Amino acid sequence: MKTAATLAISFALATLVACGSDEAHDQPGETEALPTDDGRTPVGACTATANPGTPSSAGTTVLPAACGVTAPQGCNPLDAAGCDTAKGETCDLARDGSFRCFPSPNAGKLGEACDAVAGPFCATGLTCFPDATGKAICARACCASTECADGQTCTPLSVTLGNVGACTSGAPPATFAGSSVVGHHAAKFVGRGFLLPWTTWNDALAREVTWHATTCPEVKGYPIFASTTHFDGNCQMTKDDTIPATQNSMGILSYLSYWQYGGRTDARLLGVAKSLADYLVKEAVTPNSGAYPGFPRSTGHAQAVPQPEDCGTESDMPYEIEPDKGGMVGHALMLLAKETNDTSYSDVALHIANVLVANMVHADGGRSPWPFRVDYRTGIARTEPFSQDISSNMSYVLRLFDDLISSGHSEFAPARAELWYWIKGIQIPDIACGGKLWQQFFEDQPWPDNRNAWAPLSLAGYLLERRALLDQDWQSDAEKLLDFVNSILVVEQNGFPVCVEQDFDKLPYGGIMSTYAATLALHAAVTGSETSKQRAYQAFNLLVYAIDKDGCPDDRVLTDGRGGWIEDTHLDKVHNFVAALALFPEWAK
Repeated sequence: MKTAATLAISFALATLVACGSDEAHDQPGETEALPTDDGRTPVGACTATANPGTPSSAGTTVLPAACGVTAPQGCNPLDAAGCDTAKGETCDLARDGSFRCFPSPNAGKLGEACDAVAGPFCATGLTCFPDATGKAICARACCASTECADGQTCTPLSVTLGNVGACTSGAPPATFAGSSVVGHHAAKFVGRGFLLPWTTWNDALAREVTWHATTCPEVKGYPIFASTTHFDGNCQMTKDDTIPATQNSMGILSYLSYWQYGGRTDARLLGVAKSLADYLVKEAVTPNSGAYPGFPRSTGHAQAVPQPEDCGTESDMPYEIEPDKGGMVGHALMLLAKETNDTSYSDVALHIANVLVANMVHADGGRSPWPFRVDYRTGIARTEPFSQDISSNMSYVLRLFDDLISSGHSEFAPARAELWYWIKGIQIPDIACGGKLWQQFFEDQPWPDNRNAWAPLSLAGYLLERRALLDQDWQSDAEKLLDFVNSILVVEQNGFPVCVEQDFDKLPYGGIMSTYAATLALHAAVTGSETSKQRAYQAFNLLVYAIDKDGCPDDRVLTDGRGGWIEDTHLDKVHNFVAALALFPEWAK
């Protein structure tokens, strides 16, 4: 069995030096400098030219400085400049957060009733907005209160749109809503279908966390979601399978970040993060033998404590594990160890990394550094009925190596360099050839040609965090990944653009929707993209509508279910909200 030290010789790569500074940085997500590639020419990489992506829909109309919106728009909502008013067009706020021209009829007069989705629609210079009683009326569009009638103020349409607002005689009530329903709630639309949250993000998250803390009983000393993936709004298990590595690692990130977001005041939140970690390291690992000893289980049996040796479920065989999930677990454990000063968690992360290095293979255009599924006893990947040679989710293994290198374990630098060499030189360019290296991530799918959105979005987020400290092409590569997802896995449902999980399951689950939204928010924060900012805000708002009044969440947006896949209802969602709120604190309102 190889170790990190012997791999350094076999790869014959220069030792890489990591700077382990804990100092704050000026830019969102920025971290210490990490090594890039070694200058080699990738073997087996796609050589096609990447699709430039969907052309920008941004307009050319610059709004007045008082509006606080710097990005050019399709038109000016104050006077419909940029629209063909002779044909009855007017300018209003569109569902995607841009201002654009809408065809007639737009006959609603000042103070008359309107409906932002179904009509009637407002005339030039007006927008549909609730009055002080919650009734939707045609109100004058404005960017300053001086543009309003005496006694009125300019109330912003959204926290994401600067000062662009509507003249009102009083702030609309918190409970205002129109005739449309989104998810569990009557929808709060303004303009021409721009969705506002039914309650504040802070309130929605608090309701959801409280529901899980007070409604569902523990299972053998652990939170129900440590060992149960599928359960309904009555906390009743609906399927025997579970995915401990993914749900618990993302759950650690969620509860750890929510604990930090709340000022580290509610010890119960940190306790949940530790319980999820304890279940992983004590109850859901392989035996201490074989090619992957003591390695996190990707799947198992619901509410099993501990998991048996042959616990593989979903689309795993009984003795199979998914190596990429070890990277997710290891990274989460490193963050928890840093927060708690408990080295037992980082010791497990170190062990996971050593097992990964010992099983790393020389990758090319036809296989990744680790297969998607292997028999943990032999380390051999399944070949029938489908090859499992390609695993798309490599960014969390990269994060784990980064964590350890920054902690003084320079022995992982060669493996990290080899992994980055493959990602940068082969996996990212594969986008232009159709994305075969972006298939296989989800535990319930066996198909080899099933591309997913989770892995490219996670890598895009990694690039946007590290930026030039990682690679000079960080922005272009991150945008290639975003364009790839937008082109194949973002679809329109019920009039909203939604991100779906994968080729073979095109439903807008909460985990992928929040991952998409968080990645767009980070892209907006570091590049200034107004399009990404508005798309992120709308995607998160759809997730807020998936949370019922009592806090029970649905695992999808646009439906009114209760419960489902726990990583989609809760565990792979909260940390994405917190990440966005760190970048745009005003979105909490």
